[in-house]
Amino acid sequence: MGLREKKRLKAEQYVQGLFHSLNHGEALPPIRTMVEESGLGRCVIENAIGDLVARQLLETRKRSGIYRTTLDLEAELPEQDRIVDIVACSEINYLRDPRSFASLLVNHLIAQGTEYNYAMRLHHVNYYATISAYVQLIEEKKIRQAFLLLPANDEIVKEFNSRNVHNVVVLPRYRPSQGPAVIDPPNLIELQLKYLFERGHRRIAYIHAVDLGFPWQIALLWRESYYRTMAEQALPVYPEWAVHYSCEEEVLFRRLDGLFHSGHAPTAIIVHSLCLPLLYRYCMKEGIGIGEDVSVIASEEIGTENLYPQPTFVDNNVQAISEMSWQFLLQKSSSQDFCLINYIDLRIHERETISSCRPLKLEPIYTRNDILSPISLNQPQIQGVER
Repeated sequence: MGLREKKRLKAEQYVQGLFHSLNHGEALPPIRTMVEESGLGRCVIENAIGDLVARQLLETRKRSGIYRTTLDLEAELPEQDRIVDIVACSEINYLRDPRSFASLLVNHLIAQGTEYNYAMRLHHVNYYATISAYVQLIEEKKIRQAFLLLPANDEIVKEFNSRNVHNVVVLPRYRPSQGPAVIDPPNLIELQLKYLFERGHRRIAYIHAVDLGFPWQIALLWRESYYRTMAEQALPVYPEWAVHYSCEEEVLFRRLDGLFHSGHAPTAIIVHSLCLPLLYRYCMKEGIGIGEDVSVIASEEIGTENLYPQPTFVDNNVQAISEMSWQFLLQKSSSQDFCLINYIDLRIHERETISSCRPLKLEPIYTRNDILSPISLNQPQIQGVER
């Protein structure tokens, strides 16, 4: 496949991802924004949009923008049992980026539903919306079967169950007590740590995704798993090794300063992919060689295509998650015993970021007051790091 064909296919996937994230009547981002986000040329983006316009899925409005068509689709839909709704629960813009894990998962769910000859609909419910918003959605859209994507709590699911909506919970932010549900793999951190242990690493930091503003129980369980697994190996965890994530460069850089310019700099880091680009940028600024000075293993590959060296990552396959979700939905049962909860087995894809680490030689960061302080002058210099 030539370069031009690859760009065309990439543009089609990008624009279709944006399209599926829109409700009827909502507009695409400006062309300039799409070009910047996708890294593709204006011409190839416009051609992909033109294909959807020709199929009457998008419409252009002069001096306004490009919109998802507002045809009376409800009248054209088949009988209700041939409609499957995807409800993006507790939505905090996780579908805004068409390259995100959630967006790609929605695309797979829709594509597979089309193959099964189902009409697919996508709805968004804001994180701060009350439970009544879900009740209103069920009643207005006459929802009878649905995928509940990333719900923040079990109360959302209970409302769908109480109204006899056959549903599958997909990647909930809490640990469900009954299914059907496809959950995040509980063994993610253990798998990453075991992989690093086998390669001799003992000084391992973890950039975790715990966010008290948007509670995500699985992130808390993963962080607990990091501490527990390190303790089981009789390995210390210094306070600066558990780094709280941030998508703000200044904030994360300050925390990474505390990690690397300490007396306990790590030889390996486990990181969630959402802040992986910032970690690369920081290491470049500080002259830290990824794959040379420090090994890096990420939680997923998505969004890492422009990073060098390519990160080693754990594969939580979106296509496999979609297939399992559909399998659960199609296993309709009137029995209350259908409570299956499962997850996709993870695989590690080793790239160029795991290797033997030579000692880092970073000088401690001092402020002007520190330098003038007799106490700070006695602080030991970092001689290197142990494995």
